[in-house]
Amino acid sequence: MDCVRLANHCYWHWALFHLDEGNLEAATEILENEVVPRALKGKSSLQITDSCSLLMRMDMDNPEAAQPITSKHWQEMYKLVENNLKDHISAFNDSHYMLALIGSKHYAEAEEMIKDLEENFKEYPISGKECVLALLKAILAYGQEDYRTAVDLLIPIRYKIVEIGGSDAQRDVFYQLIITAALKSDSKVHRKLVEHLIMEREAQKPESGLNRRMRIKLNN
Repeated sequence: MDCVRLANHCYWHWALFHLDEGNLEAATEILENEVVPRALKGKSSLQITDSCSLLMRMDMDNPEAAQPITSKHWQEMYKLVENNLKDHISAFNDSHYMLALIGSKHYAEAEEMIKDLEENFKEYPISGKECVLALLKAILAYGQEDYRTAVDLLIPIRYKIVEIGGSDAQRDVFYQLIITAALKSDSKVHRKLVEHLIMEREAQKPESGLNRRMRIKLNN
């Protein structure tokens, strides 16, 4: 079973490579032939989080082209996570489950998930407690197109997101979220901030094609 989950994660990395190069078609092929089918069959948290992460990245990078593809898969992800929204086993899982909720537009369920975590926060021994609530609220704000609020919630915790667990590659979806929200925000301060956020990502990923596309969005 571990090999099955690892195989799915390798396909996920392969899809990220194509997506970074701007090859949505190749990334979609892996998504639909490997990543999502494996999640629907295996239903492991890693398979689900990989699927949610890939879908979110596609939507943020090229929404007009991606959303006709991702919309049906978001509904599938919701079906996989709907019974686990109050488990709160890890902040990493919770943050990806929130991606599934906004992707499938289940905003009421997202609000309920946050409320449940707030009410029972002390009882949940999860890692990343210092930033998880702000992260979940920011993801929900982004889904509801309240980009100003999303950025205001994310900026103070952006160096703490490492505490939720996962690899640098896995957590990068949330750094992409910060930049994308800032690009969409109506705040002039946030627009100025984007330059610095992109520079931070360039320092970590100097060869990233996504960085170049983000700069194009900034200058348009």
